[in-house]
Amino acid sequence: MVKSSVKSDTVEFIDHLERREAIGKFCEYLFLFGLLIGLFVLALLVLNIAHDGLGRLLTPGFLTETPSRFPERGGIRPAIIGSFYLGIIVLLVAVPIGVGSALYLEEYAPKTWWTALIEVNIGNLAGVPSIVYGLLGLAVFNYTLHGYNLHFLLKDNNIV
Repeated sequence: MVKSSVKSDTVEFIDHLERREAIGKFCEYLFLFGLLIGLFVLALLVLNIAHDGLGRLLTPGFLTETPSRFPERGGIRPAIIGSFYLGIIVLLVAVPIGVGSALYLEEYAPKTWWTALIEVNIGNLAGVPSIVYGLLGLAVFNYTLHGYNLHFLLKDNNIV
């Protein structure tokens, strides 16, 4: 009697495993189908943006003109120059501070709880995308400055 109950338990277990494998295969195909639909929609969006935007991007004034009230005539020259200058300034400030801090922490700083805390924070900073820090800084400064911004630079919705 014990043998037959063991056999029936084994058969039930095998049936249960087969059912789970069938459900797993169904879910695998369902998720693959969803992935293909998502990739198809993404491809449509990219092609639509490329079709609508390549004509504007290939005009000679796009990279050399300043922004305009009329988007079809505006360019991105100030944005490119500003990004270049900002990159240079950041390199000149951040690299010496970063290298100096790293050398100090690794070579000269005593191993205390404070340096351990700093090293943990450096590891955490490296693991968080910079956009998160940008949004956090925006929120903190906006709250600190009570909503003041560079509105004095705006005149008729254009940067003066």
